[in-house]
Amino acid sequence: MSNFPRFSKVFLDTFLINIATTVLGFVSGVVLARVLGPEGRGKLALVVTSVAILGLLQGICNAGNDILLGADKTRIKRLFMQTVSWDMLLAALILILFAILPEKLVKQLVGSTNPLFLSIFIIYFIFFTADEGLKRLLTARQDFFFLKRVNLAFPFLYVSLLVIFLYGLGYGVLTVVFFLALQHMLRVLVYMWRLFSKFRE
Repeated sequence: MSNFPRFSKVFLDTFLINIATTVLGFVSGVVLARVLGPEGRGKLALVVTSVAILGLLQGICNAGNDILLGADKTRIKRLFMQTVSWDMLLAALILILFAILPEKLVKQLVGSTNPLFLSIFIIYFIFFTADEGLKRLLTARQDFFFLKRVNLAFPFLYVSLLVIFLYGLGYGVLTVVFFLALQHMLRVLVYMWRLFSKFRE
Protein backbone atom coordinates (compact mmCIF):
# COMPACT_ATOMS: atom_id res chain seq x y z
CA MET A 1 0.00 0.00 0.00
CA SER A 2 2.87 2.37 0.79
CA ASN A 3 4.18 1.95 -2.77
CA PHE A 4 0.93 3.17 -4.35
CA PRO A 5 1.67 6.94 -4.30
CA ARG A 6 5.05 6.33 -5.91
CA PHE A 7 3.53 3.99 -8.49
CA SER A 8 0.74 6.43 -9.36
CA LYS A 9 3.23 9.30 -9.71
CA VAL A 10 5.43 7.25 -12.04
CA PHE A 11 2.42 6.16 -14.10
CA LEU A 12 1.05 9.71 -14.41
CA ASP A 13 4.47 11.12 -15.24
CA THR A 14 5.04 8.56 -17.99
CA PHE A 15 1.51 8.93 -19.35
CA LEU A 16 1.71 12.73 -19.62
CA ILE A 17 5.14 12.62 -21.29
CA ASN A 18 3.90 10.07 -23.84
CA ILE A 19 0.81 12.19 -24.60
CA ALA A 20 2.92 15.32 -25.04
CA THR A 21 5.39 13.51 -27.31
CA THR A 22 2.52 12.18 -29.45
CA VAL A 23 1.02 15.66 -29.80
CA LEU A 24 4.39 17.10 -30.83
CA GLY A 25 4.78 14.36 -33.43
CA PHE A 26 1.33 15.15 -34.82
CA VAL A 27 2.07 18.89 -35.00
CA SER A 28 5.39 18.33 -36.79
CA GLY A 29 3.65 16.01 -39.27
CA VAL A 30 0.99 18.64 -40.04
CA VAL A 31 3.59 21.40 -40.53
CA LEU A 32 5.72 19.20 -42.82
CA ALA A 33 2.70 18.10 -44.85
CA ARG A 34 1.39 21.63 -45.38
CA VAL A 35 4.72 23.29 -46.20
CA LEU A 36 6.78 20.64 -48.00
CA GLY A 37 3.99 19.03 -50.00
CA PRO A 38 4.18 15.46 -51.41
CA GLU A 39 7.47 15.99 -53.27
CA GLY A 40 9.26 17.59 -50.32
CA ARG A 41 7.98 14.96 -47.91
CA GLY A 42 9.24 12.27 -50.29
CA LYS A 43 12.73 13.81 -50.35
CA LEU A 44 12.74 14.12 -46.56
CA ALA A 45 11.58 10.51 -46.16
CA LEU A 46 14.46 9.36 -48.40
CA VAL A 47 17.01 11.19 -46.21
CA VAL A 48 15.55 9.94 -42.92
CA THR A 49 15.28 6.37 -44.23
CA SER A 50 18.85 6.40 -45.59
CA VAL A 51 20.22 7.62 -42.26
CA ALA A 52 18.19 5.02 -40.35
CA ILE A 53 19.38 2.17 -42.61
CA LEU A 54 23.03 3.26 -42.43
CA GLY A 55 22.57 3.66 -38.68
CA LEU A 56 21.88 -0.06 -38.43
CA LEU A 57 25.63 -0.58 -38.88
CA GLN A 58 26.26 1.32 -35.67
CA GLY A 59 23.59 -0.75 -33.96
CA ILE A 60 25.37 -3.93 -35.03
CA CYS A 61 28.73 -2.64 -33.77
CA ASN A 62 27.30 -1.70 -30.35
CA ALA A 63 24.64 -4.40 -30.09
CA GLY A 64 25.97 -5.89 -26.85
CA ASN A 65 26.87 -2.69 -25.01
CA ASP A 66 23.71 -2.55 -22.92
CA ILE A 67 24.20 -6.17 -21.82
CA LEU A 68 27.89 -5.61 -21.02
CA LEU A 69 27.14 -2.46 -19.04
CA GLY A 70 24.25 -4.11 -17.24
CA ALA A 71 26.59 -6.90 -16.14
CA ASP A 72 29.39 -4.56 -15.05
CA LYS A 73 28.78 -0.82 -14.48
CA THR A 74 32.51 -0.08 -14.35
CA ARG A 75 32.68 -0.63 -18.13
CA ILE A 76 30.78 2.58 -18.85
CA LYS A 77 33.80 4.71 -19.78
CA ARG A 78 35.26 2.07 -22.10
CA LEU A 79 31.90 1.45 -23.78
CA PHE A 80 31.37 5.19 -24.20
CA MET A 81 34.69 5.50 -26.03
CA GLN A 82 33.85 2.46 -28.14
CA THR A 83 30.49 3.96 -29.13
CA VAL A 84 32.02 7.28 -30.18
CA SER A 85 34.87 5.55 -32.06
CA TRP A 86 32.52 3.36 -34.09
CA ASP A 87 30.38 6.39 -34.87
CA MET A 88 33.30 8.39 -36.28
CA LEU A 89 34.62 5.37 -38.19
CA LEU A 90 31.27 4.78 -39.89
CA ALA A 91 30.98 8.49 -40.77
CA ALA A 92 34.42 8.35 -42.39
CA LEU A 93 33.36 5.25 -44.32
CA ILE A 94 30.27 7.03 -45.66
CA LEU A 95 32.39 10.01 -46.69
CA ILE A 96 34.65 7.67 -48.66
CA LEU A 97 31.62 6.04 -50.31
CA PHE A 98 30.24 9.43 -51.33
CA ALA A 99 33.62 10.25 -52.86
CA ILE A 100 34.00 7.04 -54.91
CA LEU A 101 30.41 6.23 -55.90
CA PRO A 102 28.94 7.65 -59.12
CA GLU A 103 26.94 10.85 -58.62
CA LYS A 104 23.76 9.27 -59.97
CA LEU A 105 23.94 6.49 -57.40
CA VAL A 106 24.59 8.93 -54.54
CA LYS A 107 21.59 10.99 -55.66
CA GLN A 108 19.39 7.88 -55.69
CA LEU A 109 20.58 6.94 -52.20
CA VAL A 110 20.25 10.29 -50.41
CA GLY A 111 18.34 12.55 -52.82
CA SER A 112 21.04 15.08 -53.78
CA THR A 113 24.71 15.52 -54.64
CA ASN A 114 24.85 19.15 -53.51
CA PRO A 115 27.97 19.54 -51.29
CA LEU A 116 26.07 21.48 -48.61
CA PHE A 117 23.32 18.87 -48.58
CA LEU A 118 25.83 16.00 -48.30
CA SER A 119 27.67 17.81 -45.48
CA ILE A 120 24.45 18.21 -43.49
CA PHE A 121 23.54 14.58 -44.27
CA ILE A 122 26.86 13.41 -42.77
CA ILE A 123 26.38 15.61 -39.69
CA TYR A 124 22.85 14.24 -39.31
CA PHE A 125 24.17 10.67 -39.58
CA ILE A 126 26.96 11.24 -37.02
CA PHE A 127 24.67 12.64 -34.36
CA PHE A 128 21.79 10.27 -35.13
CA THR A 129 23.98 7.22 -34.57
CA ALA A 130 25.74 8.77 -31.55
CA ASP A 131 22.31 9.55 -30.10
CA GLU A 132 21.22 5.93 -30.44
CA GLY A 133 24.49 4.53 -29.09
CA LEU A 134 24.68 6.77 -26.02
CA LYS A 135 20.98 6.29 -25.30
CA ARG A 136 21.66 2.55 -25.21
CA LEU A 137 24.21 3.11 -22.44
CA LEU A 138 21.85 5.26 -20.39
CA THR A 139 19.10 2.68 -20.85
CA ALA A 140 21.47 0.02 -19.51
CA ARG A 141 21.98 2.24 -16.44
CA GLN A 142 18.15 2.39 -16.11
CA ASP A 143 18.10 6.17 -16.42
CA PHE A 144 14.57 6.02 -17.80
CA PHE A 145 13.06 9.23 -16.42
CA PHE A 146 16.00 11.30 -17.62
CA LEU A 147 15.64 9.81 -21.10
CA LYS A 148 11.90 10.48 -21.16
CA ARG A 149 12.39 14.12 -20.31
CA VAL A 150 15.09 14.51 -22.95
CA ASN A 151 12.82 12.80 -25.49
CA LEU A 152 10.15 15.39 -24.70
CA ALA A 153 12.31 18.53 -24.54
CA PHE A 154 14.12 18.20 -27.84
CA PRO A 155 11.13 17.29 -30.03
CA PHE A 156 9.50 20.42 -28.57
CA LEU A 157 12.52 22.46 -29.70
CA TYR A 158 12.42 20.77 -33.13
CA VAL A 159 8.71 21.50 -33.63
CA SER A 160 9.18 25.11 -32.51
CA LEU A 161 11.94 25.62 -35.07
CA LEU A 162 9.82 23.99 -37.79
CA VAL A 163 6.91 26.30 -37.10
CA ILE A 164 9.13 29.40 -37.13
CA PHE A 165 11.42 28.66 -40.06
CA LEU A 166 9.35 26.29 -42.20
CA TYR A 167 5.77 27.43 -41.72
CA GLY A 168 6.57 31.06 -40.96
CA LEU A 169 9.48 31.78 -43.32
CA GLY A 170 8.99 29.08 -45.94
CA TYR A 171 12.31 27.22 -45.91
CA GLY A 172 12.56 23.71 -47.41
CA VAL A 173 13.83 20.15 -46.97
CA LEU A 174 17.45 21.10 -46.30
CA THR A 175 16.32 23.20 -43.34
CA VAL A 176 14.34 20.29 -41.89
CA VAL A 177 17.34 17.96 -42.19
CA PHE A 178 19.50 20.59 -40.50
CA PHE A 179 17.03 20.87 -37.61
CA LEU A 180 16.94 17.08 -37.27
CA ALA A 181 20.73 17.07 -37.08
CA LEU A 182 20.64 19.92 -34.55
CA GLN A 183 18.12 18.07 -32.38
CA HIS A 184 20.29 14.94 -32.29
CA MET A 185 23.45 16.97 -31.68
CA LEU A 186 21.94 18.66 -28.62
CA ARG A 187 20.67 15.33 -27.32
CA VAL A 188 24.15 13.84 -27.72
CA LEU A 189 25.67 16.71 -25.72
CA VAL A 190 23.13 16.19 -22.94
CA TYR A 191 23.72 12.41 -22.96
CA MET A 192 27.47 12.96 -22.78
CA TRP A 193 27.05 15.30 -19.81
CA ARG A 194 24.91 12.67 -18.08
CA LEU A 195 27.38 9.87 -18.83
CA PHE A 196 30.37 11.93 -17.67
CA SER A 197 28.64 12.38 -14.32
CA LYS A 198 28.33 8.59 -14.08
CA PHE A 199 32.04 8.02 -14.76
CA ARG A 200 32.69 9.16 -11.17
CA GLU A 201 30.13 6.84 -9.59
